[in-house]
Amino acid sequence: MESLPTCGVIGPGRLGQTLALALQERGCLSWLKGRSPTYAEWARQHGISYVLDWQQLTPVELLWLTVPDGVLAELAAECARKCTPWIANSIVVHCAGALGVEPLSACVEVGAETAVAHPFQTFPLPAQPRRLRCCPWSIEAQTPKAARVIAELVRALDGIPVFVQRSPQQRALYHAAAVAASNLLIAVLRLAEELLQISETPPTLFLEPIVRTSVENYFAALGGIPLTGPVVRADWDTLRRHWEALPEALRAPYAHALLLLAEVARFEGLLTEAQHRKLRALLGAM
Repeated sequence: MESLPTCGVIGPGRLGQTLALALQERGCLSWLKGRSPTYAEWARQHGISYVLDWQQLTPVELLWLTVPDGVLAELAAECARKCTPWIANSIVVHCAGALGVEPLSACVEVGAETAVAHPFQTFPLPAQPRRLRCCPWSIEAQTPKAARVIAELVRALDGIPVFVQRSPQQRALYHAAAVAASNLLIAVLRLAEELLQISETPPTLFLEPIVRTSVENYFAALGGIPLTGPVVRADWDTLRRHWEALPEALRAPYAHALLLLAEVARFEGLLTEAQHRKLRALLGAM
């Protein structure tokens, strides 16, 4: 395998820290840049060169922008101004799954190649490079060279490069799927945890086994999804008992979760149209 490209990362957030650590482990990280000295100590502890001033940046072959979507275009324009002339020989890549390469247009104007490389993963703190292992990356590159360089680096990080060409609508749906798979799942788990705490049941003991089994069952299921419980049994009496026991603050979240579950159950043929209407009416009356 050829040597990996030299890399710089701008944006020391959750993904930026994770990516910086992973690149550091592979020996191809030149620097990590942020706007605040807050992260300098973290970088020092991990042997990472942390840069505040644009003048201190050294040329890199691959420039990663790991910042919030709303500031990407502004940062790209700043890179185009502050990183001349070397940016013209670089590939500039952002990691926003809901966006194409358009926010990087200022870099294109000064000669840089551009791409999107979005890891379909969630990144907790403290940063853990192992989260990138076996992770699929959606790559949308503007040139064959950019596609090749990024794919080789993703493989070096033990990831899986997947080349895509999505419409704006497809990108939005793709990113919505990531939100549903990570954040919505967390919201439901948090609801379950609160209910267990109120019932004086230890969440740490009871929650993990059932969650693990449910996820394993979902991915192991053939010809349908493994739904059980009072919704798919149309057990209205049990649902009423749930509702009567719920604290007022948790009634709306529980109802919203049941409505989502009911939609899935109806789609899978586990609830009839009449049962689905009855459940919606029941929730509306509660």
